[in-house]
Amino acid sequence: MYLGRECAALDAAAADAGLDSLELMTRAGERAFDAILQRVPDARRLVLCAGTGNNAGDGYVIATRARQQGLAVQVLQIDDRTLAGAAGYWQQAATEAGCTRVAVGATTAIDPAVADALAAADVIVDALLGIGLTTAPRPATAALIDAVNAAETFVVALDVPSGLNADATGAPGAAIRADLTLSFLAPKLALMSGVGAALAGECQDIELGLPSAVFNDPKIPGVPVVDSQTARWPAPQRDDYKHRRGHVVVVGGDHGMRGAVLLSAEAALRCGAGLVSVVTRGAGVPGILARRPELMVRDAADWPAVLDLLAKADALVLGPGLGTGAWGRELFAATLAARQPHAALVLDADALTLLAETGAWLAGPAVLTPHGAEAARLLGGSIAEIEADRLTSVRTLARRYGATALLKGPGTLVADADADADADADADADADAETDGTWLVVAGNPGMATAGMGDVLAGMLGARLALTVRSGGGVRSAEHVRAASAVVVAEVAALHGTAGDTAAAAVGELSLTAGDLLAALPAVLGPRLRPIRASIQATGA
Repeated sequence: MYLGRECAALDAAAADAGLDSLELMTRAGERAFDAILQRVPDARRLVLCAGTGNNAGDGYVIATRARQQGLAVQVLQIDDRTLAGAAGYWQQAATEAGCTRVAVGATTAIDPAVADALAAADVIVDALLGIGLTTAPRPATAALIDAVNAAETFVVALDVPSGLNADATGAPGAAIRADLTLSFLAPKLALMSGVGAALAGECQDIELGLPSAVFNDPKIPGVPVVDSQTARWPAPQRDDYKHRRGHVVVVGGDHGMRGAVLLSAEAALRCGAGLVSVVTRGAGVPGILARRPELMVRDAADWPAVLDLLAKADALVLGPGLGTGAWGRELFAATLAARQPHAALVLDADALTLLAETGAWLAGPAVLTPHGAEAARLLGGSIAEIEADRLTSVRTLARRYGATALLKGPGTLVADADADADADADADADADAETDGTWLVVAGNPGMATAGMGDVLAGMLGARLALTVRSGGGVRSAEHVRAASAVVVAEVAALHGTAGDTAAAAVGELSLTAGDLLAALPAVLGPRLRPIRASIQATGA
C-alpha cells in the first residue's frame, strides 16, 4: 500500500521507464471505463465532475469513451478552464465527441439544474481532486462534493474519493462518498485505513502495465500488507509440553467486568498457550473456574501467590476489565513492577488509560493496542487528530512508549518502535520484505465494533507472544522477542480479523459477538499452522 506522494514518485518512475503521461492517462481512463461498464452495464447517462489536474484528464478519457458508445455525457467542470498537457488533450477529445460541459465553481451555490443532472445520472464519475489534496477543498468544490453526496446515484471515484488526503488517512473537509473507487498505479493506504475505507466503498485496482522495476525502488517502500492469505500461526511440535508452549497471565476483571478477562483467557487457550492464568477479584474466581476449568485463577488480594505467578509468566495481558479505580490502579502499578525482563507485555483497555496518565517508558517487549480514543489519550491529542493521520499516529505511539503499537479500526496499523529491528525477527514471522517498521492489516468487518472484541485480540496476542518467548526450546531473549513483535502482532491482528469475517459469514455482521469470534478461531487457525521452530533454531539465536 502506498501514500499519495509515493504514487506520484511511481508515476515519475514510470515516465523514466519510457511511459509518457498521455499513454498512462489513456490506459487509466479506458480501463476505468471498462470497469464502470462491468458494474453498471445498463448506464445511459453519465455525469463527470472534473477538476483542473490530471485526475480530470482520466475522467475526460472516460467521458469520451462513454459518448462514443452512445451514452449521454455531461461534464461539470470546475472553473471551466482549458486544461494543460495530457488532460487538455482529452478535454478537447471529449468536446469533439459531443460531451456537453457546464461550468461550476464560480460560487458555492449549486444551480438547481446541476443538482437535477446529478440526480438523473446513472453514474457520477468523481475526477475532481485526486491524490494531490492535503488541505480542505475550496468552498465551491466542497459545494459540488456535497451535491454529489446528496444525489442518490452510483458514484465512481477515480484514484481516491475527492477530499481524501492520500498522504494520510483523513479528510480535512468535504469528501466524496463513493460506491466504487478505481485506484490507478498502485493500491493506496488511504483507501484501506480509517475514514478512507468508508469513503471509498468498494475498491478496485486498475493495472496500468508498469514495469516491475518501478515497484522495486527502495526509496518508494510503501506499507506492506498482512492479511488472511499471508498470516500464519506456529504449529504444535511432536515433542511439545505445556511449559514450552508458554504461560499467559491475564490481569484484570474488576466488579462488573469479569467477562473481559474471561474472553482474553479463553482466546489464549484457543490459540495454543500451554498454560493460562487469571489474576482478578476474589469474588470472580468461582465463576471463571466454572466456565473454564482449564484456567488457573488467583485472587489479586493474595499478593504473594500472584507474585509467584507473575514470575512464571511468559506473556502478561494487562488491562481487560481492569477499571481505573483504586483497585485497578494499584494492580496496574504492582504488575508492571513485578514483570520479569523476559516476559512480553500486552497493554489493553483500561491499562492504556493508566499508561497515558503515567507516561511510563515500557522497557522490554511490549505491545499497545489502542483504538482511536485511547490513542488520543496516549498522545495527548484528539480523536480527530489521530484519525486524520493514522500512519503518523501509530508510528508516534511506538516511538514515544518504546513499544509495538497496534492502532485498531478499519485498516488496523502496526508499528515497531525500532525500524531497525533485529534481523532474526524475520525467521520468526517469515517476513522477508524490507519495511520501515509499519504494517497494514487487511481483515475484519464493521460487525466487530462491539464489546469484547479487543479482549479476544489481547488474549490472542498474549498466546502468540508467549509462543515467541518459548520458541527454540528455551526462553528467548527480550531483544529477540522485541525484534519479532511487530510482525507477530500484525499477523495476530490479521487472524483476529479473519476470525471475525468467518464468524460474520455465519451469523451476519449485525449479530456478531466476541463469543462468535472465539468459536471461529479453531477453523481459522487450523489451516494456517506452520512449523517455525526449526527455522528459528537454525539461526542460532
